Amino acid sequence: MELNDLLKNIDKKRLQELALLDCLASALTVNSIFKEGGGIDYSAITPEMEEAFHLQYPNMDIFSLENYNSEQIVGIINGWKGKLFEVNLRDGLNDGLDIGGIKLDYNHTAHLIQNPTNSGFDLQILDESGGIVEELQAKATNSISYINETIEKYPDFDIITTEEMADSLGSNFDTVTEINGVAIHNSHLTNEELTNEVGEIFNDDGFDIFGLSFLLVPIVRNGKNYLAGRSTVETAVTTFVQDSSKSMVAIGGGGALAFLGMGTGIGIVTTIIIRMAIGNNKEWGNLNKYNQINDTQIWGDLNKYDNIKDSDIW
Repeated sequence: MELNDLLKNIDKKRLQELALLDCLASALTVNSIFKEGGGIDYSAITPEMEEAFHLQYPNMDIFSLENYNSEQIVGIINGWKGKLFEVNLRDGLNDGLDIGGIKLDYNHTAHLIQNPTNSGFDLQILDESGGIVEELQAKATNSISYINETIEKYPDFDIITTEEMADSLGSNFDTVTEINGVAIHNSHLTNEELTNEVGEIFNDDGFDIFGLSFLLVPIVRNGKNYLAGRSTVETAVTTFVQDSSKSMVAIGGGGALAFLGMGTGIGIVTTIIIRMAIGNNKEWGNLNKYNQINDTQIWGDLNKYDNIKDSDIW
C-alpha cells in the first residue's frame, strides 16, 4: 500500500472515530433531557431518610416519587420529615446524647413504633429486659394549636418537639416547660432543617453538564486544533458550527420520539442513527461551495444578448 493510500485510510478512520464521539455526545444529551426521575435527586437520600420513608409509607416505592403531583408531594414531604424527626431522635438517644433533658441510662435503648398510625406515642425507651421505661410523642411542627390538641388528646405522654416550637413554649437547654402536666422537651432539631433535608431531593434543577455534551465535544476538539496550530480561528469556528448543527438536528429527531412517549432508549438510538447519517454527508454546512457559484451559473450568460441585433428579433 502506498503512503498516500495509508494516510487516507488513517484519516478516514480518524473521521469515523470523531463522528462516533459526536454520536455519543448527542446521545448523552438526549438521555440527560429525558432521563427518568427528572427533578428528583435520589442520590441525596441518606440511609436515615430511606428508613424514615419506609416506616412512614410501607406500601410505597421510594423510586416512584416522580409519579406524584405537586400537591401529593407536599403531603409526602410532611409525613416523611415527621418520621425522619423520630429516626434522628432515636439515633441521637442511642448514641448517648442528651436531648431536651432526656438521656438514656446504661443498657436502656430507644425504639420507634413501627406502626405509622400508632395512637399516642411514637418513641419507647426500654430497659435491658425489654421493659418500658418511658413512652414519648415526637412532633415535628410549627403549629402551637397542633401541640395543644395533642396535649388534650394524649395527656399521658410527654412531647419532644422541634426547636422552634419548644422555644416558643419556653423550653430550652436548661428548662423543660410543662403544659397541663405534659413536659415539652426541646430536641434542638429545627422543623426548617428537616423540611429542607427532605425537600432537597425534589429540587434537582442543578446544572447538568451532560446536557451540553453535544457542544462541549466539538468545542474541546476544535479548540485543541486551534491551540496546536493545526487550524485557524475561522476554520475552528466553522467546523464547530457544522459539528454542533449536525448534533442539534439529530437530538431534535431523537428527542421528538422520546417526547412522544416512545421511550428514552428509542430516542437515543434514533439520535445516533441520524447523527451518523448526517456525519456522512460531506456537503453539510459547506458554505464555501456557494462562494464558487457565480452569477452566470445562476442567471445564465446575459452578455450574449448584447450581440443580438434587432433584425435577428424582428
